Amino acid sequence: MQENLAIAGDTASIVDQDGRETRTEGVKSCPRRADLLMESGSMAACKSREMHLYAQDGHGFGLRPSKLPIAQWPLLVETWLHTLGVLSR
Repeated sequence: MQENLAIAGDTASIVDQDGRETRTEGVKSCPRRADLLMESGSMAACKSREMHLYAQDGHGFGLRPSKLPIAQWPLLVETWLHTLGVLSR
């Protein structure tokens, strides 16, 4: 994985939803390194970024009802898009 992530100035705002249980190449990571690299690159480029890291996720999170907090991610993304003015109320 590339250590230095350069985010272009014209990159759109970024939203990231991820869980600690997500596996990359069969290895559980905590938190995922890619999330931290993306956060670092976004901050360096002064880009708007929303990041949510959840303790539990499960396969296909958000696609079916669940009692886990990560199941709320679609509503959080919708709210975020409203705050950016991408969606209107």
